[in-house]
Amino acid sequence: MTLNAKVSAVRNLPDNEGVEVEYTDHLGQHTVRADAAITAVPHPVISRIVPDLPADRRAALSNLDFARMIRHNAQYSERVWETKHGFDGSGVYTDQTATWITNSPPGDFESGVLAAYINEPAATDLWTGPVDDFVPHFLMDDGPGRAVTERLHQELTPIWPGLDPVLNEARVWQVPYYGPVYPPRYVLDGSYALNREPFGRIHFGGDWVYGFGANDAVRRGRDVVDALRP
Repeated sequence: MTLNAKVSAVRNLPDNEGVEVEYTDHLGQHTVRADAAITAVPHPVISRIVPDLPADRRAALSNLDFARMIRHNAQYSERVWETKHGFDGSGVYTDQTATWITNSPPGDFESGVLAAYINEPAATDLWTGPVDDFVPHFLMDDGPGRAVTERLHQELTPIWPGLDPVLNEARVWQVPYYGPVYPPRYVLDGSYALNREPFGRIHFGGDWVYGFGANDAVRRGRDVVDALRP
C-alpha cells in the first residue's frame, strides 16, 4: 500500500494482460503493473488519469455534474441557542445560506460551536478555493473566510437573538467535490449504464457510479469483485 501518492496515468496493457499505473510520491516517479485497477476518484478526474479513455466514455462522464460544499465551524462565548432558545438537538434545517446547522455537545463548557453546512448553489457563490484540484482544504478566519463568517452570523442572529459575535476562530472547510449531480435524461441517454462498464481492466468505483450513499458504495464494490473473480 502506498499513501500520499498522486496518480498521473492508468493504462491498459496490450492483449488484456493487465494495467500499468504511473504515480509520484516523495521518492519520485514510479510505474507499477497489476492484473486490474480500481479507480475510486471524483468523476472529473477520470479523463485526466485514463488518457486512452474512448470518446463515448468521456462524453458519458461529461454528462455528470458535481456539487460543492462548505462547512463553517465557529465558537461562541455562550450557547444561547440552547440556554435561551431550547435548541439542543442534533441539527436544524433552514432556508438561509446554511441549509443545515448542528451544535457541539455541551460538555463542561459555557461556550459552544455551531457547525453550518452550506450546499449548492450558495457554496459555488461563496467559493474562493481552487476549482479543479478536488482536494478539501481549510480557509482560516480572515479574508474569504471572514466573509462567510459575517454572512452566517447576520443570518443566525434573527433565529437566535442574543447570539454573540464569534469568540474564537471560525474554520471554513471547502469541499470541492461533495458528490455527483445527475442531469435530466442521464439514464435514458445511456450514460448511467455506460459509466458502470469497465474500460478494459480498469474498473470504476466512485460515488458517481450508482449514487451518493453507503449502500451504493457497497453495491458497486460487489460488482467489481464479481467482475474480477476468476
